[in-house]
Amino acid sequence: MSKFKLQLVTLTFFIIAFLNCNPKQELKIQRFGSLIGVKKEFEERYIILHKHIFPGVLDRIHKCNISNYSIFLKDGILFSHFEYIGSDFAADMEAMADETTEEWWKLTDPMQEPPEDRKEGEWWASIVLPVESLFFVQKFFLTQIT
Repeated sequence: MSKFKLQLVTLTFFIIAFLNCNPKQELKIQRFGSLIGVKKEFEERYIILHKHIFPGVLDRIHKCNISNYSIFLKDGILFSHFEYIGSDFAADMEAMADETTEEWWKLTDPMQEPPEDRKEGEWWASIVLPVESLFFVQKFFLTQIT
């Protein structure tokens, strides 16, 4: 396929996608943050484990309407942040506990140290994020076909 035809097909795809989108249907994004400690003797293992996440766990995260999920490590504290784009948070969080994810948690949980001041029933301590973010930027990039 020539470069011109490839660009034409790509442009056609974007036009069809644009025409099929419903601008009145707004995607509601909820942002969540949480904290937990990681035991010093497990930091390196925890990092390596997260570089090789089970594909089934990644699939479950996607199926449970979680996007832009990040975990950061600073001075023995893990900070996680994700965006929830579904409509039934409780049901999706319950669905997270499939067999593969349960096996993942059996590996990661012993490496973690939950904060003493977490709420009852929490493993990671939730951070209450403001309804309106103080600052948030999201930019989409289109890659030029060359």
